[in-house]
Amino acid sequence: MERNVTRHGLGDVAAGDRSETLTLGADPTDPRLPSRFAEALAEPLPMEAVERLEGAAKALFRQVLASPRAVPVAMAAAFVEFFHTVGFLFKYKPYGVKVASPFGYSIFDLHDGHGFSFQLHSQPKLEAFHILGAKTESFVYLSTYPQWATEGSRAGRRWAEGRAGMESRYAYVPGPGDVIRVSSTELVHSVVGCTLEEYASCSVDAVERLLDQNAGTAWALPEAHPSIPLLLDGSYADLPARLVEHTKCGWAREPLGHEPILAIEGQFRGLRARSRPDRPVVVPPVPQWINVVVPVEGGVRCATAGQTWSVRPGQLLASAPGYGVEVASDEPAVFALHSIARDLVLRQWRR
Repeated sequence: MERNVTRHGLGDVAAGDRSETLTLGADPTDPRLPSRFAEALAEPLPMEAVERLEGAAKALFRQVLASPRAVPVAMAAAFVEFFHTVGFLFKYKPYGVKVASPFGYSIFDLHDGHGFSFQLHSQPKLEAFHILGAKTESFVYLSTYPQWATEGSRAGRRWAEGRAGMESRYAYVPGPGDVIRVSSTELVHSVVGCTLEEYASCSVDAVERLLDQNAGTAWALPEAHPSIPLLLDGSYADLPARLVEHTKCGWAREPLGHEPILAIEGQFRGLRARSRPDRPVVVPPVPQWINVVVPVEGGVRCATAGQTWSVRPGQLLASAPGYGVEVASDEPAVFALHSIARDLVLRQWRR
């Protein structure tokens, strides 16, 4: 069974919005608080309700995020425990689900033949997509705005109207391990029918939609959240294989391997890494940066703020600002690492 929501999935936001109740006078070190937030997010909710709860969670730790001084160890441990317990946020859209951390790392599972609008970033949001799986009608679109205006928009409209496949020199069929960087706000982009990781400045859209094939689509929330471990189990679990870019000569592919998926100096860095029993990965502290660790193949142990947390696929760990993390494992494991400056986390991004 599915529960109907209004067009665009807006639904009754107030019915799922418990943010004021949860945060009014709350003590962020209260050990009961993480479970209360997790309970509020346990069932599928309209995205607006989820993002209000996400905002409330950040507001709860605003002093931790905003303080220029070092975060006390006890408060840093409470920060880690809170976001580890709350875990990922499920943001449902007519074209799929976004499984988001509050700090810019997300996993998307897009319906076959459906996906992002053709869009530009309306704010300085930068991102990269790591393709984990492609379905039958998958494609990636990437061009400059002039290229979109002269050719891409016509091809996009033909595709959106169902008259043809996406036939454009600026579209290609991706494969697992491909990385596509949207490292400029002037790049028009879309991804359709893929499972992917997104490494980004923020977890909200912050886009201008040039062609929105999803507008006016009636859809319904699922009865229950999908299983993240099952989603990851059927997806690409290695280090990124290649960087894919559109050049004057067409689509170019270069090996990527251990290079970051995306690194923006002073803002954030996203990558995948391996942990081995005899070789833990040490993520050094960077002043005012948060590190998000997401195992994608095998479980890991994350040591930070004087404690150690077990983190399995489907879970996340976020270190407090200015704290490093040591990632260890009993068996070889692969994990995503997204390190982001607190200023981006605190920024009020327009949706």
